[in-house]
Amino acid sequence: MLLQAELDRFRQTDKNTRFLYEFDPLPTVRMIRQPVLILHGIRIGMSLLPTRAPRAELKRSGNSRVTVRVLEGCDHTLLRVDSKGRIRSARIPTRS
Repeated sequence: MLLQAELDRFRQTDKNTRFLYEFDPLPTVRMIRQPVLILHGIRIGMSLLPTRAPRAELKRSGNSRVTVRVLEGCDHTLLRVDSKGRIRSARIPTRS
């Protein structure tokens, strides 16, 4: 696991990491008019929970065609993980 100092240095030297931390997707979300499917991976005990902000912004901007699906047993990258967060499978689960 990265220490905060390492993460801060990595954010300064890696443009992709910096983009992930600095990019605000909500202005772009407000412009979307097509139907939207939001997929969230969630695992019991995860501290990173799905946010309702994109869905709320889509609806606030007039887009009511929003579907949200939560993939239990998957992490935020949609990979199947065990209870300790270790990757079990790279296949997205089928609907149960």
